[in-house]
Amino acid sequence: MRQFFSLIAILAGLAGCVTQETARQQVSQLDAAKPCCTRLDELPFAKAPSGQNISVEITPASPVYEVLGRNRYIAAYELPADPKPAVLSLRSYFAYAPYQEHMPILHPSVLFLDANKQQIMAIDQSAFRYAREGLFEGAGLEARIQINTENFQPRYMVIYAGAIGQQDSRAVTTPMVMVPVMIGSVMVPMTSGGGAAPTLPMPTGSLRLSIREARN
Repeated sequence: MRQFFSLIAILAGLAGCVTQETARQQVSQLDAAKPCCTRLDELPFAKAPSGQNISVEITPASPVYEVLGRNRYIAAYELPADPKPAVLSLRSYFAYAPYQEHMPILHPSVLFLDANKQQIMAIDQSAFRYAREGLFEGAGLEARIQINTENFQPRYMVIYAGAIGQQDSRAVTTPMVMVPVMIGSVMVPMTSGGGAAPTLPMPTGSLRLSIREARN
């Protein structure tokens, strides 16, 4: 089943279509890569500012770290020190892949660390749900996590692909949407999408990270 991608997502993907062969090549390259670090506290952490969207690109040039017995490309961030409760939103975008049955995407997983860079919580791809495209944002998988609460105050996070390769493919439930279609000179609303769509888990991908103060 194919999805309607936003204009931005389509234009971004015109530089190269993602295929199953692309995925296999990336997985082979990742498996052969040398990890940058052996401990979490050795990872290169960038600062994640609050109140703005951060573009996260996980590519074959990203640091490699072994998670759950397998190499992963990672993106590591130091979270804002603001003690106020906040909502951390992470969205992974579908890659451009016309005329293919599977939708390529990085299925995100996240490690949250304390001030000593020790793991305090992990969320896997099951926490992410289909997020419909918007005017300025493509469709993808998104999770929203409450941070700086009484019982959860992470200081660092590590983003990586939880599922890698076709053997880890899973279906994503997508909503039915209304699409305007011209029939002659008349614009007629018709339904498209809806149901379970298979994905192609990629070790790389484009994501959006944002951290914003929680509203009462």
